[in-house]
Amino acid sequence: MTMGDRCAGHDADHRTKSNRTKSNRTDSNRTNDVQTNDVRTSDDSITGPIPSSPGELTVEFVGRAMAAAGVALDRRPTSLRWEPLAGGGVSHLGQVVRVHLAGLGPTGPGNLIAKFPTPDRRTRGLVESFDPFAREIRFYRTLAHRQPISVPRFLGGAYDDLGSARRSANRLESVLDRFPSSLQLAITRYPSIVARPSRRRSVLLVADVGPGAVVRTMVDPPTTGELRRILRSVARLHAHWWGRRPLAPEDLDRAVVATHPRLYQAIARRRGIPLAEATLRPSVTFGDLRTMWEAIDRFPSDLALVNEPVTLLHGDLRPDNVIFAPDTTTPTFLDWSFAALGHPMFDVAYLLSSSIEPDGVADVRHLAMAYMGELGDRGVVVAPLAGLDALAAALRVLIVQQLLALVHLPRAVGDAPLAEVWLPRLVAAHRALGVRTDDQKKIDR
Repeated sequence: MTMGDRCAGHDADHRTKSNRTKSNRTDSNRTNDVQTNDVRTSDDSITGPIPSSPGELTVEFVGRAMAAAGVALDRRPTSLRWEPLAGGGVSHLGQVVRVHLAGLGPTGPGNLIAKFPTPDRRTRGLVESFDPFAREIRFYRTLAHRQPISVPRFLGGAYDDLGSARRSANRLESVLDRFPSSLQLAITRYPSIVARPSRRRSVLLVADVGPGAVVRTMVDPPTTGELRRILRSVARLHAHWWGRRPLAPEDLDRAVVATHPRLYQAIARRRGIPLAEATLRPSVTFGDLRTMWEAIDRFPSDLALVNEPVTLLHGDLRPDNVIFAPDTTTPTFLDWSFAALGHPMFDVAYLLSSSIEPDGVADVRHLAMAYMGELGDRGVVVAPLAGLDALAAALRVLIVQQLLALVHLPRAVGDAPLAEVWLPRLVAAHRALGVRTDDQKKIDR
């Protein structure tokens, strides 16, 4: 089913083009000075070695990277020192440090944030086929300055081309998707052999929003008021790029979620469900497991919906990727490693399910409706029932993703693996929507 079938008034922006243009212009004016016009897009290569860790970062590289990014400086930095961010600065995909620069003069940034790929070889091997490190740098080079929302200011970046390694990984997953499920499970039981990491280097430099910024996490999630402000900005982002294809050519055809449904179904059925039943016991119920089974069964069709190239998505909209700078209520959006074209409800499902605990899922429907109202204010009208159906489909896709994460990515949130925290929230959010059956949908149509 096309997006036009799901969204009543999909062409409403033609009827309200002037209003939408006015809204977008107003939105751009509201964007704070985190991203400013003195940074221009640049595809210039940076000569010299690319640092692979904070310890290899030099003032020479920082100066060259800033110059290639078009950052206006009185003079090059003369010295630097770096320190990990609070909590160690190690995220799921990256290692992030704060860099203090000296000698730049009054126009230069005193501090910046440097992001390197994760040092964890297993995680890096599993995600490298998605090309997240170079994708984020390309996003900042080509799109950050054009966003209608607040993003950190781009100060430079460089990466080694993945080239044939990425193509080989993609071909391998495509071949695996056609194997019998028993063979798929046998091969994917050893991900470090199947997905070996490359020695590719990359580093991203962005402006430091400030040590006083409010950072939320899945343990300390955003308040309802903060979620409303985040969704207002998300609606602004989606409406601005609705029906457009702004990504770099290398990233235009990337799906929000990898398109290997049989492979993912096999792993989720045979390994994810038993592991979820064991690790979530005694809180997991028969109804929870039934929701997980439904998500696996419907994964191919739900995946097709989520990957419809409707608008630009953030793609990784957990609460720790959104911060509130000091003295402002405007959210700033971090970590654009998985920016892609897709269905807007994927971002909404990602944010709400990772932010709202199971005992508060009644807010999911209200916040989703508020988001659709914000879209409507910007000239994009989405039928409420169709929007909620798409939200449910996105939640089911994320349930399958977290069943896979339970198997392969035991990253901790507090004292528990990420999937152990997120999976119950996803299941509760899906059940709280009161998802309609296929017969009810036919009656609505």
